Amino acid sequence: MVSCEKFSGDQQIPAYLSIDSVYLTTDYNKQGSKSQNITDVWVYVDDEFLGAFELPARLPVLKSGLHTVKLWPGIKKNGIAATRVAYEYYVPFQKNVNLKEDSTSKLGVLKTTYQLPAYFPWMEDFEDAGTSLDTTQRSSAFIGKTPSGSPLTFEGNHSGMVVMDSIHDFFECQTHEEYLIPQSSVFLEMNFNTTNSVTVGVFSYSGITLTQTPVITLNRTNGSWKKYIST
Repeated sequence: MVSCEKFSGDQQIPAYLSIDSVYLTTDYNKQGSKSQNITDVWVYVDDEFLGAFELPARLPVLKSGLHTVKLWPGIKKNGIAATRVAYEYYVPFQKNVNLKEDSTSKLGVLKTTYQLPAYFPWMEDFEDAGTSLDTTQRSSAFIGKTPSGSPLTFEGNHSGMVVMDSIHDFFECQTHEEYLIPQSSVFLEMNFNTTNSVTVGVFSYSGITLTQTPVITLNRTNGSWKKYIST
């Protein structure tokens, strides 16, 4: 047997926050494309964490009056819905908002950019005469570029393109340069459109030992471009 009773006393009526979406701006020469896949916002009111909310979002806040609202743009790390995180390299949005009971404060479309300490040691947009990628000795397929004006191009004049067939049936490439692995978070951002699965990983050198470590496999995109962010 179970029973319930009406709550005693007055119940607080929440105020509401409404966020439509978040877009990214960049200094292209230093930070690359402004493409993004911001799926969530992580919400703080007066530094109190309220939760992560999928965009577009309308969320209740049990406060009234003037309060400091901070929204941190969130992503699906490694493209996996179960690993949603606040992206540490984006600048959070912050604003003083006058919250009113049973009323919605509309924040609309918000803007973010990269944190100033963010460092971009490798960028490739396939716009220069050459590329920063080389095929390995095992590769039978080659990397080229989409022609100018091609509908296959993501943005700008060119995108990288690999065409495979029954003879050129394996592709593998790596960067020209070697990079030191820092004692901090490292993310790879990549826009991709593929009709085959693609594995992304790292070649690491330690003395005379070369280790090839796959990080994640990207699935077919059915003709659509997707944004991938992985650590």
